[in-house]
Amino acid sequence: MHTIKIAIICSFALLTAACNTRTVSRTGPSGVAKPRADEAATPIGPLPTRTVAPKVSVSTDGALALAVPPIPVAFETTGKVLAVNVQPGQKVSKGMILATLDDTTLRDALAQAKESLTLQLAQAKQAATGPKQSDIDSAQAAFNSAQARYAEIARGATATDLQQAQSALAAAQARYDDVVRGASTNDLQQAQAALAAAEARLAQVNNGATDSEKEQALRSWNQAKNSLWQSQITRDANCARDKNGATCLSNQASVGSAFESERSAYDRYQATLKPSSVDKIKSAEAEVASAKSRLATLQAQNGKDKVAQAAADLAAARSRLNTLQSQNSPEKLVQANADVAAAQARLQQAKQGQTDEAKAVSDAQIAQSRSNVDRAERNLDKAKLPSPCDCTVQDVNIAVGSSASGAAMTLLETKSMVFKTNNLSERDLAALKVGTLAQVRLKPFETSFTGKVSAILPQSTALQGNTAVFTVLITLDPSSEDLLPGMTGTAELAVK
Repeated sequence: MHTIKIAIICSFALLTAACNTRTVSRTGPSGVAKPRADEAATPIGPLPTRTVAPKVSVSTDGALALAVPPIPVAFETTGKVLAVNVQPGQKVSKGMILATLDDTTLRDALAQAKESLTLQLAQAKQAATGPKQSDIDSAQAAFNSAQARYAEIARGATATDLQQAQSALAAAQARYDDVVRGASTNDLQQAQAALAAAEARLAQVNNGATDSEKEQALRSWNQAKNSLWQSQITRDANCARDKNGATCLSNQASVGSAFESERSAYDRYQATLKPSSVDKIKSAEAEVASAKSRLATLQAQNGKDKVAQAAADLAAARSRLNTLQSQNSPEKLVQANADVAAAQARLQQAKQGQTDEAKAVSDAQIAQSRSNVDRAERNLDKAKLPSPCDCTVQDVNIAVGSSASGAAMTLLETKSMVFKTNNLSERDLAALKVGTLAQVRLKPFETSFTGKVSAILPQSTALQGNTAVFTVLITLDPSSEDLLPGMTGTAELAVK
C-alpha cells in the first residue's frame, strides 16, 4: 500500500511540471511561424499518382449462331412425292434437286401442248401456200352432203324427231301420273336436284366456256383435222390409181364427211372463245324455269287445277307427236337450210384461199399454243425442289408417297457463322467498335479462329449484379473446319 501511494504522488508531480513548462514562440514579426534552428527546411511537392496498366484485350464467353436464319423450302405446287434425294445433316450445293413430285400428268400435258403447237404451225404453213384442189374438193363434197341432207329433211320428219316427240309424250304422261298420285319424298329430292343442276348450268352459260371446255374443244378440233388429213391421204392414194373407180368415189365422200366434221369441230371451238349466245342463255333460263315449275308442282297439294294442267300438257305432247308423224319438221328444215348456207360459204372460202381474218385467227391460236407450252414447261419445273444455296439439311418433313404441302425441309447456311457473346460487361463497351479484331476459341477445336466485330447490339440482355451485360456479334473469317451453330467458347477482343 505504501508503495502504491508513492507511485501516485510521483505521477501527479510529473503532470504538474509539464503543465508549467513555458512555451517558446517561433513566430516572427509578421506572425508567420519560423522554423527552429535545429529543423531542416523540407520542400513540399505533388503526391505521386498510382499507375494502372491499360487493358490490351477483353475476354468474353459466347456461342456460334447462324448469320442467315434457317431457310424453309417447299414445292410451288401440290402432288405425290416421287423421290427424296437428301437426308438430315447432308451438305447440298445450290441448284441440287432435293426432291421431286410425280410429274406423269405434267409431262403428258407438255407433250400434248407441243403436239398442238406443231400441228397448228403445220396448218399455218399449209394455208400460206394458197388454196389446194384437195381442200376445194372436200368443201365441195361437204356442200353436196349438206344439200342432200336438206332434201331428206324436206321430205318429212326424221326418226330422231319422232323419238324426241315420243320421249316428250312419255315425260308428260309421267308428270300427269305424278300429279294424280301426289309427290313423294323421293320426287321432291329429285326435283330439287334437277333445279340445282339447271341453275348451275345457267351460271356456267352466263360465265362462258371454262378453260377445260376450251381445251376439250381444241382437242376435238385437232382430232377432226387429223382425221380429215388421213382421209385426204387415203383418197389421194386411191384416186391416183383410178380417179373414177368406186373406191375413189367412196373415199371422196369420206373426205367430204371428214371435212364437215372438221369444220363443225372448228365452229364449236370458236364458240368456246366467244360469250354464250342469247339463244343458249335463253335455253338455260328455260331449263331453270322448267325445273322450278316442276318443283313447285310437286310441293303444291293435289288439286283439280294441277290435274287439269297436267292433262293439257299431256294432250299437247300427243298432238306434237301426231303432227310430226303427219307433217314435216320446220325446225329441222330451217337448220338444214342454214347448214347448206354454211357449207356453201366454206366452199367459197376454200376456192379463195386463206383470208386475213382466218390468218389472224391462226396467228392467235399459235400464240396461245406457245403460251400453253411455256406454261406446261413451268408447271413441270415446279415438280422439282432445287436447293437455293450451298447449305446443310437440318430436317426433312416429307417422305416418298406422301402429299407435298407446307415446308418440305429446312436448310442451314453454315458457311456464314457469327460468334454471339453472352457475358460482355458494359465496362468494356467503350473500348470496342465495329471492326475490332477478335480471336475465338471453341471447345470442340484446339485451334483458334479469327474474326471481327460486326455489330454491337444496343439492348442490354441481362444484369450481373449491378452491371449490364451486352451482346456483341463477331463474324468469323472463312475456315475449313465444320462449324455448327450452338458451339460454345471464348472470344478475346483486341482493344489496345
